[in-house]
Amino acid sequence: MTAAALCLLLAGCAQATAPAETGRAGSASTTINLEGTEWVLASLRGQPPIDRSLITLKFERGSAAGSGGCNSYNGTMPAANGRLEPGPLASTKRGCMAPGVTEQESAYLEALVQAVAYEASESRLVVRDRAGVEILIFTRRVN
Repeated sequence: MTAAALCLLLAGCAQATAPAETGRAGSASTTINLEGTEWVLASLRGQPPIDRSLITLKFERGSAAGSGGCNSYNGTMPAANGRLEPGPLASTKRGCMAPGVTEQESAYLEALVQAVAYEASESRLVVRDRAGVEILIFTRRVN
């Protein structure tokens, strides 16, 4: 898939997933401000990442960026009060040699544009889709 096709695909997904109330995320007592934080993926739809694949997410100035395990990505993603508003994502398109990494990266980016709610502590970030299902779990990256 070309980079342009991926961007269009992800942009379409993002537009189809307007934020909805889940009633579970966003509690002021359990949600920290994500601005300037960086995270490492621990679970993608209930499954751990492939060994030796590092998937990261960093929030900065209303944007999200990181590594999908092989390629870099970035896009708009305002995050406040337990709500996420993902916009279209752009990604580099290097070839991923390790088995399964390309598929994992595609599944991760798809889940990221479906994200509408989060709960975060100093060490853990849980991201939910519009149905309230946990789709991504991260641990805090400390440099």
